[in-house]
Amino acid sequence: MLADVGIFDGDTMREIYKLLKDRQIEVSEIYLGVCNGKSYPKLNSDIEITVASGTFNFKEWIELRDLVGIDGRIVDCETDGQRRFIPYWENLGQWASIPEKSINPVREICLSYNERIMSMLENDGLDIGRIGKKVSYGGK
Repeated sequence: MLADVGIFDGDTMREIYKLLKDRQIEVSEIYLGVCNGKSYPKLNSDIEITVASGTFNFKEWIELRDLVGIDGRIVDCETDGQRRFIPYWENLGQWASIPEKSINPVREICLSYNERIMSMLENDGLDIGRIGKKVSYGGK
């Protein structure tokens, strides 16, 4: 079984399913918290899917971890084995549909919480380097 908080377009889940299938690992069912209604048919054609909260037609999908800078838009450049990502605070207007007048205050909130979370993790002796490296958005 595979489980996830939810899916927006389903491409990541389809890729994971394909990678497992190519390695002869059978996935009997997928469990999701929420599912974009447009993605459900293309996933459900291959395997049974159970959605806890139902399907919705999302305008966008943003998880809290994206806004607090422990995840974001993945950058494919793991030359040194380190995961890289662009935090959503780098492009809030387009990636999170934040109105122009609210971008700076929301960005400050995101940065503030990131600093607090990283500080708590470090104070507990955890290696925050394992989260990955934040990359600045270059507008491309």
